[in-house]
Amino acid sequence: MAPTKSGAWSFFQKLDGKRANNLWKHLEVYHGIEQLKKKPQNASERESAISSSKTSNSSKDLDTAKPSSSVTVTISQEDKPDEPLQPTLETLFARRKAYDEDGQRFKELLEGLLFMVCKDNLCLSTPEKEGFRHLMKIAAPLWQPPCRKTLTSLMETRYCDISAYIRKSLLRISSVCITMVCWTGRHQTNSFLGMTVHYAEGNEMKSIVLGVEYLTESHTADYLEKKMLELLALWDIEPSKVSLVITDNAANITKACVQAFGKSKHVPCFAHTINLIPANALGFKQVNSQPVPYVPMYSRHNSRIKKYSYAFSP
Repeated sequence: MAPTKSGAWSFFQKLDGKRANNLWKHLEVYHGIEQLKKKPQNASERESAISSSKTSNSSKDLDTAKPSSSVTVTISQEDKPDEPLQPTLETLFARRKAYDEDGQRFKELLEGLLFMVCKDNLCLSTPEKEGFRHLMKIAAPLWQPPCRKTLTSLMETRYCDISAYIRKSLLRISSVCITMVCWTGRHQTNSFLGMTVHYAEGNEMKSIVLGVEYLTESHTADYLEKKMLELLALWDIEPSKVSLVITDNAANITKACVQAFGKSKHVPCFAHTINLIPANALGFKQVNSQPVPYVPMYSRHNSRIKKYSYAFSP
């Protein structure tokens, strides 16, 4: 009898007068057995494969055939990982529409941009910079960032909304505390007055910066009093609602607070008071009736001399 061509007969014995044209298809469909990529080359290999298989020698036992260790078993349909399906046209259009001006994704990205600019104190031209544009092309290629002019307009609108919300919150508060400070910018002559309000809303403490005023005149007590009352009026806060004012120990701002709110409501900053102790202690003119140099000025002068000597040393 001529040798069989199909590798399936390496595991089964063909009976006389019987035919099995679709044997491999039957094994794959009903028993999960795939066709061998390489069939045995000689009779000895076929005999060893037959002896290792656990199939029956009759055609009736084909339905109960089990794969041997040398047969590749296919993964069942339940065990197969879910293959990614091609998105429908409706899904693609919905995804693209989310990046339009009225889309949900567009609003989320715009809110995140406004928060980043405010929180990190970035310039309003950040969306126009090349690095930011490159990042957005990778992270959200369908989103078009706003220009500087648009971002400025959005920031002003957001400021008005938040200001209105804060005003309503302050109207419900019966008592607030205020901290103020005057300072001059480093390496410049511009001076500012900053004011922060503190209050309790329910069980939560809140602190809000009411504003930073640019001081254009001499820092007299009357001028500072005028500026701080203007800031309070801008936020609809009555002076009678202020229960405590904390400032540094400068004579001008201390007098301004006493004139505006009364002496009982002014408290000097404890940290600033502690900081004045060593400076005043080291600045004594006499110790045991003996004159001594002004130590802080001498120490600053001495450190400046050392700095210049190090700079010009060979």
